[in-house]
Amino acid sequence: MAYRRKDGSFAAEMDSEVEGD
Repeated sequence: MAYRRKDGSFAAEMDSEVEGD
């Protein structure tokens, strides 16, 4: 599964880089 980042791009669910942001 994937989710959209604040910048509009997509990241993997495990990409904690943007989690909680």
